[in-house]
Amino acid sequence: MKHTLPTLLLKHHKHAIFASMMTIIRRACFSFFLAAFVILTIDESVCAQTQEPVIPVERFSAEDIAKLLHIRLLAQRETIQPGETIWIGIEHAIAPGWHTYWLNPGDSGSATRISWQLPEGFQIGAINWPVPQKIPYGPLLNYGYSEQVILLQPLTSPEALPEGPLSLRANIDALVCKDECIPVSHSLDLVLNGDNDGLGNNELLQKALARLPLQTAWDVSYFQSGPDFVLNFPAQAVQEIGAAQDISFIPADWGLISNPAAAKVEKTETGLRIMQPRGERDLAEVKTITGLLAMKNARGVLTGYEFQANPDPSAPPVTMPPLAQDTQPKAQPLLSLSMAFFYALIGGLILNLMPCVFPVLSLKALSIVKNAHHNAATARYHGMVYTAGVLVSFWLIAGALIALQSAGAQIGWGFQLQHPAVIALLAALMFLVGLNLAGFFELTVMAGHGLSRWIAGHGLGASFFTGVLAVLVATPCTAPFMAAALGYAALQPPHASLMIFTGLGLGLALPYLAICFIPALQKTLPKPGPWMEIFRQALAFPMFGFAAWLVWVLAQQGGSFAVLSALLGLIALTLGIWLLKHHARVAKLLSLMAFALGFCLLLATGWMGATAAPQPDFGQRFSPAVLEEALQSPDPVFVEMTAAWCITCKFNHATSINIESTRALFAEKKVRYLVGDWTNADPQITEFLRGYGRNGVPLYIVYGQPDPATGTRPEPVVLPQILTPGIVANAVE
Repeated sequence: MKHTLPTLLLKHHKHAIFASMMTIIRRACFSFFLAAFVILTIDESVCAQTQEPVIPVERFSAEDIAKLLHIRLLAQRETIQPGETIWIGIEHAIAPGWHTYWLNPGDSGSATRISWQLPEGFQIGAINWPVPQKIPYGPLLNYGYSEQVILLQPLTSPEALPEGPLSLRANIDALVCKDECIPVSHSLDLVLNGDNDGLGNNELLQKALARLPLQTAWDVSYFQSGPDFVLNFPAQAVQEIGAAQDISFIPADWGLISNPAAAKVEKTETGLRIMQPRGERDLAEVKTITGLLAMKNARGVLTGYEFQANPDPSAPPVTMPPLAQDTQPKAQPLLSLSMAFFYALIGGLILNLMPCVFPVLSLKALSIVKNAHHNAATARYHGMVYTAGVLVSFWLIAGALIALQSAGAQIGWGFQLQHPAVIALLAALMFLVGLNLAGFFELTVMAGHGLSRWIAGHGLGASFFTGVLAVLVATPCTAPFMAAALGYAALQPPHASLMIFTGLGLGLALPYLAICFIPALQKTLPKPGPWMEIFRQALAFPMFGFAAWLVWVLAQQGGSFAVLSALLGLIALTLGIWLLKHHARVAKLLSLMAFALGFCLLLATGWMGATAAPQPDFGQRFSPAVLEEALQSPDPVFVEMTAAWCITCKFNHATSINIESTRALFAEKKVRYLVGDWTNADPQITEFLRGYGRNGVPLYIVYGQPDPATGTRPEPVVLPQILTPGIVANAVE
């Protein structure tokens, strides 16, 4: 017999088997989307144990917000004389159970920010913060205020005052939180020297002044002892605090201590010592620190002493060991899971337009045209399989990220591109895809007909493979909305992180999925014809261009020898393909040898050692010490975090930063410009990114000029991921 019984059964029932497989795929997709919906619905209550999600202010009326946080301006007196200084108070009346935040909010939250519009010649000093309360929130600890608090600022008038009323305006941004957080913005006016009988609030502001921490001149020192941060206070401090209870240290600087950890307070022969598990910050990058010695006095009233501490010169230098994963405090992002999922979905959608992804998606344009006009049902199957390829790839990346971060690795989005061997292999893949599109070879030369139908042409396997390829080439790009979502994912449990990466994958697959499922979109596609072969061959050149760019990235990572090794590897692979076209056994043997040599040469690029980050074309190379030194100066500071493999970074730098107008602006404003290069793995840059809730580049931070009177800088500003010269100029101005 020509056919065995199993062969005949398979032949006659292959359509039924195929239909059954497609039914399974459809049911799996439905189950997945249903599970995603359920998780997004119920996970808010689960995540509420570890974070405070920010609720859009549009969900609340002005009356509702006023009930949660009522803000008003208070003046010490209704009039001010020339050259006089009076106190201005910003009163927060806070609803029961809710709270606002101190200068250092702790493990989550955001401090109140106030900017003023003053009459000419007037000056206002920095905020004077009352002693905060400790606010536990799950495993976190925050510092803030409940019920009522008055923030104080000194207002000084010029020697010559104009006649008539004087109008002052305060623009106030605050965050009020309970199990959820609501951002509150107010613009309030205050009129002095007008008809304001009863405006003065001297008695109320005097009570507020009594809540401020007392200033000290204590000689306080700090050092590290193993995993602990240690403060030594002199005997004078012990005498002044007397019989106080519940003594604790509240740092004004981030990352010095693990805020929720219990502190050990003990009296010594020379004074007082406080020991508390350290935070995530390396003490080597810290100089003078400020903070509060908080306590309850004999009457049970919360009070505190403000002090400065310097490194203990007698303490031996200690290298900071890595933090244990379960003791490291994590700043929670101001996002809920559903909002982060939405950001990831939008970011993935925008990824389709990025230059690193668009050429690969053009590969699917050919199969979309053919399948849409040939069989609508087949087009839908291709859409689902392509989506599966995208999702599986993102899940694998997410799993690797979660596993490596749990093991203590300092990595983020695009971490695999920090390894030269990965760059070399990806360049080889793009080069081979280009050769295939240009017609140099068909996959039937390299594999059997069954395998080639699975990974090439217009089969379902090709759709899955293109989904994988789209994810691989998407990693050098960071689209808008992605950074916040990925930063959130880096700080969440594994199930939440996987949901964020799922949203990213769905966004990337959505355009192709929509065309496959919506007949109206299919009708807009051109009809198949000879143009498709020309278009297919033309797509080879973006692939070659992408491969050339990856070789340039390899030069930044591994130097000239890595580039030579990669190019020789590409030649060996091309030789192997050419030899396969000959059917002689010797040719096939030589082909295998050429392939082996090619892959060895590509992998060898990872063994040649990483090169140092190149000197920026202008500005300074970033390091924590350089940033600390820059922040001690009176100049504004602009920090750019970039990488050679990040196309978005290079686009922003070329169009908005390294241009004549921005250079001139930086020179005019004396901007200290620092560049952090994340092309190769750098734990210090990874830590800096995480400090701003980010898990990848680009990141742009602007630190404004310090206040001339107090030396305090305003809150740093995080710029968008897609820059324009105007955005940079406005931030610096």
